[in-house]
Amino acid sequence: MRLSDRYVFAELILPFLIGTLAVLMMLVGNTLFAYLGRMLQEKWPIGIVLRALALNIPTVLVLTLPVATALAASLATSRMARDQEVTVLRGGGAPLIRRFAPLLLCGAISSFGAFYISDRVVPWAWREQQNTEALLYSLPKDPVQSNVAFKVERYAFISARRSGSAPGVCG
Repeated sequence: MRLSDRYVFAELILPFLIGTLAVLMMLVGNTLFAYLGRMLQEKWPIGIVLRALALNIPTVLVLTLPVATALAASLATSRMARDQEVTVLRGGGAPLIRRFAPLLLCGAISSFGAFYISDRVVPWAWREQQNTEALLYSLPKDPVQSNVAFKVERYAFISARRSGSAPGVCG
């Protein structure tokens, strides 16, 4: 691999990572927003919600990788053109298609990665996410109510408050 190829790859890495994280955060945030109303109303456990969000990442990553690759290629190319680096490389005798071969290779690697994730990881993650969502939606709406007995494993509990006291005030 030539030094100029490594330089172009180095120009691609940071925008690719930033683009991947930014789009990933937006799409996973969209899923969190869908959960948010019921999560707060029904007091879902944070750990289970985080698991559902983490299991959503492979599905969203398949959509994110092409966008991040396009963003990285665009930013790297425009920065190199703005700083006249493309002109210098062309002046050195390298054909333009040879200078942008690392961009094509990066796109091919990203496409292969997205295909692998969608073929091998997404089906498992989707099934696990569906199981986790089923668990979340089957949780009782308000697990602790006043003057109601409830069972946890082999034990029975009753939640009661003293008459005349405000809700949530002990003493």
